[in-house]
Amino acid sequence: MDTPKQQEMQTEHLSDFISKLADLAKNKNAQIIFSTTEFHYVGNKDDAEWNPQFSGEIHDMYMGLPAQPLIRQ
Repeated sequence: MDTPKQQEMQTEHLSDFISKLADLAKNKNAQIIFSTTEFHYVGNKDDAEWNPQFSGEIHDMYMGLPAQPLIRQ
């Protein structure tokens, strides 16, 4: 499933869907991974959030160049 912009889905509807999906995963002992740039899922104590560490032109990125070049020995 793509993000709301692509699907023209209201954020509230996506949020409801993700909530129900999370409940289903909990009941079935499954794991769900969300990767989004504009939608923010607010989790609970059982959830983990990994945020990107590199600045991008539009939004932060998971891949990028370190501020200082790596020195190899």
